[in-house]
Amino acid sequence: MNMVQDWKQGISQFWASLSDGWAKLRERANGTLTYFAPDAHDAVPKQADGSRLPVSSWAYLAMDIYDENDRIIVRIEAPGMTQQDFSYKVLGNMLTVSGAKRFERASTEKNYRILECAYGSFQRMVPLPVAVDVDRADASYRDGVLRIELPKLHHSNARRILVRQG
Repeated sequence: MNMVQDWKQGISQFWASLSDGWAKLRERANGTLTYFAPDAHDAVPKQADGSRLPVSSWAYLAMDIYDENDRIIVRIEAPGMTQQDFSYKVLGNMLTVSGAKRFERASTEKNYRILECAYGSFQRMVPLPVAVDVDRADASYRDGVLRIELPKLHHSNARRILVRQG
C-alpha cells in the first residue's frame, strides 16, 4: 500500500508542478499575444469545396515601450493596416489599443493553401509606468508601425510655504 501512496503523491506533485509552470508561462505571456476576434464582415476565402479556410485568431504584435524624459512612447508593429484601423484610450495607468484587420478580397479568384495571418478585431492592453497627459497624446501610423506618444503628467505636490514673522 505504501508504494501506491508514493505513486499518488508523485503524480500529484507532477501535476502541481506542471500547473505552476503553465501559470508562470501564462503570466509572462500575458499581453504579448493578441487575440483577433473573427468578424462576420471578414471575407475569408473559400476552398475549392466551398468551405472557409481556417484563419489564425492569435498574432504576435511586436511592441516597444520606452520612457523618455518627458514622455512615454509606445511602438506597435502592425503591418497591413491603415491609421483608421486603430483606436486607443488611456484609463488610469492602462493604455488600450484596439483595431481591426480586414481581409482584402482580390478581384481575381485565388486558391489559398495556407492562410496564417490573423484577421478580425483586436485589443491589447499596455500598463503605463507613470501618469500621462491624455489631452496632449499623439498617435501616428507609418510603414506598418503605430507610434503613440504620451506626454508625462507632472504632478507637483510640493508647495513652498512662506513663513511670516509673528
